[in-house]
Parts: sequence; C-alpha cells; structure tokens
Amino acid sequence: MVKSNLHARSMHLKEKLNNDVRPGKTALIFGAVYILLSGIYIIVSTQYVAAHADFVDAVRFSELQKGLLFVWVTGILMSAFVWIIFTRIDEQQKKIIQQRDALLISERQAIAGILSSSVAHDINNILTTIGMAQHLIENKLPNDPESMTQLSYIRQGYRQLESLTERMIETGKSNIKSVVRNYNFAVILKEALEFSKSHDDVRFAQIVTDCPTFFEMVGFPDLIQQMLFNLFLNSCQARHQGCKIIIRVRSIGENASIEFHDNGPGIPEDQRE
Repeated sequence: MVKSNLHARSMHLKEKLNNDVRPGKTALIFGAVYILLSGIYIIVSTQYVAAHADFVDAVRFSELQKGLLFVWVTGILMSAFVWIIFTRIDEQQKKIIQQRDALLISERQAIAGILSSSVAHDINNILTTIGMAQHLIENKLPNDPESMTQLSYIRQGYRQLESLTERMIETGKSNIKSVVRNYNFAVILKEALEFSKSHDDVRFAQIVTDCPTFFEMVGFPDLIQQMLFNLFLNSCQARHQGCKIIIRVRSIGENASIEFHDNGPGIPEDQRE
C-alpha cells in the first residue's frame, strides 16, 4: 500500500523537480546569452578603440582596459548565475526533504492502520467462536445465581472485546487515507502478498499469482491492498495447514476480472443462501 504510494509520489516529485530546474534548457539559454553579450562587447569595444586610439600605446592601454572590464563583468555575472542556480537547488532539496518526511509519516500511519485492522480481524474470528461456545454453555449450565453471575462476566468481557475491535477497525480506517488514482494492480498484489507473508498463518502457504506485469486500474489502491491481505489471511486461517491459493487477473473490456481460488473447506451447503 504505502510502498506503492511512496513510489508514485516520489516519481511525481522527480518529475516536478525536472520541470522546475530544466538544466538543459537553462544551460542553453545561459550559453546563448553569454555568446550574444560577448559578441556585442567585442564589436562595440573594437569600434571604440578604432575611433579613439591613435598610437600603439593607446591601443595597448585600451586593450588592457577592455580585458579587465571583461573579466570583471563576466566574473560578476557568473557569480550571480551560480548563486541563483544553487539557491534554486537548495530550495528544491528542502522541499524534497519536507515532502519525503511527510511521506514517511504517512507510510507509518498506513502500516499501523493495516496492522490494527488485521489484529481486529483476528480477534473477531476468535470472538465468533467464543460467542457460539457461550450459547452452548448457557443452555447446559444450571439456572442458579452463581452460574448466572459467571455468565454475566463472560458477556461483559465479550462486549468489551467487541468494542475494542470496533475501535481498532476505526483507527485502521482513519490511518489509511486513500484517494482515487491510477495504479498498477500487479504492484499492489505483489506488495500485499509480501506483507501477508509476515503473518504466521500465511507464511508457509502456497500462493500462485497469474497477473500481467503491468495492469493499470483506477481506484483506491490502499483499500485494495488491505482487501487482498484479508483474503490471504482468511483462506490460510480456514485451512490451517497446506493452504493453496490461486489468483487470476484478466482484462474484460473496460473491466477487470479477479479470480480468487483456495483449497479451504468453504461454506457448508446447508448454510449457503
């Protein structure tokens, strides 16, 4: 998610820097102006010497004056030009550093958002099992005050955990600030796969991807990456061991077809609607 954002924004910064500085165009303009001014100076100074110098000593003195004036003027112009160029470069470097720092902060926030959402997802899976076990226990326990008191503690803890996961999910959403843009789905898929491999349940899964190297899409790349991460995690947790996943991505006209297959148990037929 963030890597793709960082890469896209870094390319934007690089293009912006090239457009602002334009070293080739600047060098050509400077060279042309320098040649033009030097030519004008030589022509004017030669005409001046021819008009005012009557003797060899006078010509020698005039040439000395011309040389000193030329060196003095061009030295000032060169110093001013170099100062302007390096000032612009320094300003661009400061902007790049500021924007890079902002990107790093955004990256950390986005990673924290994904981790928060994934942890909340794991907790919700466990809570589902606990909730089913709780109903079974309620039906089998005797209806006495002590048992009801203990069950009330379980219900209270269950509600607190539910509230905690809701806050974690909201925190994750607030830290994932995605915008609609063009992105390469192959890059998003690769990064989601690499990130999911850090989870113990996904680390040893066999995941095969069939996707073009460049597959441009328009949408929310951060949210797509989080969705893929959740799909990997769900499939591997349902299978536990020996999980195999196949992802196929194809273009159908202006739409994209994304197929996700795994060897998990799936939903029982009697529970399908």
